[in-house]
Amino acid sequence: MSIMNKKFLIFYGLSLIISFVFIFLGIYVLRKEYFMITEVHPHGETIAVGQLDASTYKPVITQDGSIQSIYRDDHQLFYIATKEGDLELNMVDLRSQQVSTEISISQKSLRFPLEILEILDEKDVTMLKMLEDLKDSDQEGFFVLDMDVLHQYLLITRGSMLGLYKEDGMKKQHTYDGVALHGAIDAEEEAFYALLKRDDQYYIYSSNEEKEVKVEITGDFQDAFFLHDINAYVIWTDQTIVKVDMSTEMTTEKQLLADTTGMEKVADTTMLIIEREGQLGIYDVSSRALFEVDHSVTEPMYKVSADARRLAIVSKEGPRDSTLFIYDLNHMFVSHESKVEGEITDLKWSETRNHLLATVKTEENYFESYHVRIGEELAWDSIHGSEQEIKAFSP
Repeated sequence: MSIMNKKFLIFYGLSLIISFVFIFLGIYVLRKEYFMITEVHPHGETIAVGQLDASTYKPVITQDGSIQSIYRDDHQLFYIATKEGDLELNMVDLRSQQVSTEISISQKSLRFPLEILEILDEKDVTMLKMLEDLKDSDQEGFFVLDMDVLHQYLLITRGSMLGLYKEDGMKKQHTYDGVALHGAIDAEEEAFYALLKRDDQYYIYSSNEEKEVKVEITGDFQDAFFLHDINAYVIWTDQTIVKVDMSTEMTTEKQLLADTTGMEKVADTTMLIIEREGQLGIYDVSSRALFEVDHSVTEPMYKVSADARRLAIVSKEGPRDSTLFIYDLNHMFVSHESKVEGEITDLKWSETRNHLLATVKTEENYFESYHVRIGEELAWDSIHGSEQEIKAFSP
């Protein structure tokens, strides 16, 4: 073999090794996941960033008011803070520690669903900027009935007008009589539905059909949900759950127990989480089956995973102990159970991985945040402790 061929083979071999090293490093970087927490002080909250599976923890900034959501995008950190009814979206450059206010919205001029405060990502940032642009162009103020963050739609009501907006302007509108109680966007059809109340009667307006459907409801209105999978409006009153099939205009009712105190839709499913005094239930609107969760819940704390496959429930057993249950929502059984010493005060699912962030308050009023990994068992790894109250935010 010639010297040239040997040099070529050596060069080729080194190139392959270097390539594999970079691929490995790239995978490692992609697998890194950060967590964000805040420590609550009398003068505000301190935001800190750490890295899961590593012992890194770095305070970033102290902010007046209450932190609602945090989102990290490479070297930028976005967070929503509320104070006295006003909302600010701020951005921190993690390299220079410089803070800038991206959006400032007063709820006196704009009311919006609080769901946008719970999870923050790049699409939420775009949606908030769209809200601010719309607010600046409308001095009368308006109320957001629904928002589709994925497709960037807003459904608003202003005076007696319903309007479906996208970033490039209004797509559909409708003038109505009465009060708009709820709205739902159908992004695929670029259409919307709205639940209206007029003269003590309830109606559902469809922008596709351009007509109202009268709905008979027993009891006082509490909340409503739209289930896109079955094209049905679900209306919750203090006595019943009413399902209105928008394809056939058929109405069915499910009688509720008198002690029902709250309800929440499980995203991308036909299930509702029903809160009762000391109990939770899972109701499937399609089958009309009610599954009772067999654990007492003195102060309801539960979180549904981003993929809607798991439900985490905290059962408090007095002031000293808590038990974390993980329910498999596909098969309705407890897949994991873990008892901890102390009170679980905060719980968040990761948006990208199969784990939870939990905060536990001990009997000595000490707060400890944990990374809870879900495997055959629940594994609790401590990530930060403080004498100040801790709120955990998953990336």
